[in-house]
Amino acid sequence: FTPYEKIWLVGDATELGWSLDNIEATTSQTMTLKEAGNPYVFTWTGALNNGELKFSCDLQKDWGGFWVKATRTDEPFGGQNKAQCILETGGNDYKLKVTAGTYTITIDTLNETITVE
Repeated sequence: FTPYEKIWLVGDATELGWSLDNIEATTSQTMTLKEAGNPYVFTWTGALNNGELKFSCDLQKDWGGFWVKATRTDEPFGGQNKAQCILETGGNDYKLKVTAGTYTITIDTLNETITVE
């Protein structure tokens, strides 16, 4: 498994919504590596709106590419301790259901887990 360089938050719970057009120009929706030497674990802290969320691993403008997504429809968001997530291209388009607030999100792409605090 080749690690991704970045992961981006995408969805109407974010500042830019579902647009991928200007997402590379902002850092507000870009996850960073949690620790040097581990290219699989990313983290992000910030405010989100009420809405839906998933994570792009490669920003394919045709909405293909690889995504970190929920494992079921309207997966609850927050207070989860290493919940399973799916890293895939295609498949079901499951999204996390977000309630507005400030969160710290950690995604382990190797083990396909997401932690939300």
